[in-house]
Amino acid sequence: MSATPRKVYNRTEGHVVTQLTVEDGMAEIHEAALDRMGDRVNVTATFRLSRTEHSIHYRDGRKVTLTLVNAPKAHKGGATAAQLATKALAAHGISAETDKDAGNSWLVVGESKDTGAHAVLCLHRGDDDETVVERTPDIFQDHWYAATVDPDGTELPLMVRPVGRLGDCVEAIAAWLAKGQPARSLPAELRDLHGRFADGYSADSIRSTFGRIEEAGGPFLVCVWDYADEYGFGGNSRFYAETENGDHFEVSPDIHQWLSGELKIPGPMTSWVCAPVAAPTDLPVSDDFHNYARTDRTS
Repeated sequence: MSATPRKVYNRTEGHVVTQLTVEDGMAEIHEAALDRMGDRVNVTATFRLSRTEHSIHYRDGRKVTLTLVNAPKAHKGGATAAQLATKALAAHGISAETDKDAGNSWLVVGESKDTGAHAVLCLHRGDDDETVVERTPDIFQDHWYAATVDPDGTELPLMVRPVGRLGDCVEAIAAWLAKGQPARSLPAELRDLHGRFADGYSADSIRSTFGRIEEAGGPFLVCVWDYADEYGFGGNSRFYAETENGDHFEVSPDIHQWLSGELKIPGPMTSWVCAPVAAPTDLPVSDDFHNYARTDRTS
């Protein structure tokens, strides 16, 4: 009796067809469906064309079709990861070269001659720490790993994607390069703030911590408390960013997670300030530094 053929998803994006494992294909379909039913941040529409075929329309104009098929027979002599990635990067006008160290290999992408900042792209497998670009990718074992390396040598992951979604990594690297290779790590003088609020915080610790962030070139952060009374600020609280004009903006949850110790390194400081606060901000009490209160109980 013949064995049941192994299945994969053919992933078609434009004129490019790649393969995904059933698990990775279903993950993309599921994530797209959740996005469509939620805020539609990345996906405008999803369609189930048949029992074995799905279509996803992304907000950036991409249209992806996922079709369940029998896995092709394995064959040797296919293009290496380095060849595939170098070609994909070159299509965006991005140069890359292979670097090797102690049996590992990876692509150094878009290295700055002035600062040394660059991106890294390679294959990795979850069951070991090896990184390679000199073998043919295996969709059942390998994933693409993309990261950026700051001038001080700090490496921070951009994303991990299935072999069939190399384009996602290339797009992320291209976007980072287009922004001028901004540093994504924290300034050295702020790294000891990790976990500073693990046991809670007070108005005094807010003043000292947010003051240091501002001095290091970060946004002017404020903490808005429920009330202020003769004993100081109290109640629930929330962080915001404040402009010189006194306007307030939402901030990335990375800040609180990093200061509370839940997140080792937050996103780059350039990403900390988000959308303007929609509701009126009537804040009758301030310490003229980084603390406000919504209700005045001092009298």
